[in-house]
Amino acid sequence: MTDGLDYAPAHELAALVRARELSPVALMERSLARIAALNPALNAFVAIDAEAALREARALETRLARGETAGPLAGLPLGVKDLENAAGFVTTKGSRLYRDNRVDFDDARWRG
Repeated sequence: MTDGLDYAPAHELAALVRARELSPVALMERSLARIAALNPALNAFVAIDAEAALREARALETRLARGETAGPLAGLPLGVKDLENAAGFVTTKGSRLYRDNRVDFDDARWRG
């Protein structure tokens, strides 16, 4: 993958994924590698579920290979701000007081 993809707009990456010109698995692997390389200095991510992210990317790749359509943002890596509760994750809300605040629910506004 070229470094140009690291700075490509989301709509371009999504179009490449839908056209099967960019593997969602490769995009996720690249994103996880960049997070691993940069997060120690940036401290931008509190928690990461790489296994689930890769599992979802593989599932999308399978659906696309079968000719199924994908939504406009399918295949794009997603981060959730640490102020929003996400089931199974620690949500610190940016405070050491909440460093062990593991929740088993998503905030109501995210429910479908």
